[in-house]
Amino acid sequence: PGVDDALIQCAYYLYGGPGYDSVKHNLFEDPDSLLAYAYSHLAAAYAYSGNSAEAFYKVSPAVVEHLMGVYASVCAQPMPPAGFEAFVYNEADGSTQSFLGWNYIPAGTLEIIKVSGNPAMTDGNSCYSLAGAVFDVYNSGNQKIGSITTDSSGRGKLEGIEPGTGFYIVEVTPPKGFALSKDRPVFTIVSGETTSVPVKNMPQNYPVGILLRKQDADT
Repeated sequence: PGVDDALIQCAYYLYGGPGYDSVKHNLFEDPDSLLAYAYSHLAAAYAYSGNSAEAFYKVSPAVVEHLMGVYASVCAQPMPPAGFEAFVYNEADGSTQSFLGWNYIPAGTLEIIKVSGNPAMTDGNSCYSLAGAVFDVYNSGNQKIGSITTDSSGRGKLEGIEPGTGFYIVEVTPPKGFALSKDRPVFTIVSGETTSVPVKNMPQNYPVGILLRKQDADT
């Protein structure tokens, strides 16, 4: 990654960051010690400066080798999730010390739960399926932020949504055998939580029943 990406990853994955618990035992023998805290600062200093002589001043070669391994391990991790921001206080000018800080507001998740408006007609009937319903998801500014397709259980998710209010969904493709829902449910996304939105579709006419009635009428 670039220097900026590496610094963001250090803020997220090193000591004190939201992602530290997921990697700490791969980085340090005693990940909750003050030594791990100090080493994390040194690795972040290298990510910021890109200068090992400056970041690891008077650090032994063995420790430098370990720190470079820590840095490489952190850089190999995925970029932090949406909602994580890192920033630097006091950009170094030779007379002040720089500080790395971060802010994290975990994104939320939307789950759509598709249900039949007449389960007595549709449950166990191969003419109907809850799979394949497609919904477009919009924010309060009427901007499309993603789409969801339901699975065989009628469920589908969209992750990584910035928390807020006034979101809504529009069904653009109904599942097999069902009429298109014209409802536009409005919902709120809460940081770090999953918002479930049920959507009911009414089944269209039962095709086999129609065919049988037609045959009876013809005979």
